[in-house]
Amino acid sequence: MDYGQPLMHTLRLRDGDREIEVSGSAGFIRQMLDDIPALWARLEGATPPQPASIRMPEPPRETALTDGG
Repeated sequence: MDYGQPLMHTLRLRDGDREIEVSGSAGFIRQMLDDIPALWARLEGATPPQPASIRMPEPPRETALTDGG
C-alpha cells in the first residue's frame, strides 16, 4: 500500500436526466457536497442560494489617546 497517495473517492448525483460525477480526495468531495445546492441552482437557471459564511466581528477600533502631556 502506498501511503503517499490520498484515497480517491467518487460522488455521483442524479436529478432526472442530469447527472454529476466527481472524483477526488475526501476533502474535495466534502467541498463538493457543500457546493451542490448552488451548482444545481445554476444548472436549472435559478439564482444560487447564498452560501453559508462565518462573519467575524469587526476589530476593535483604537481610540486616540489625548492626555495633554
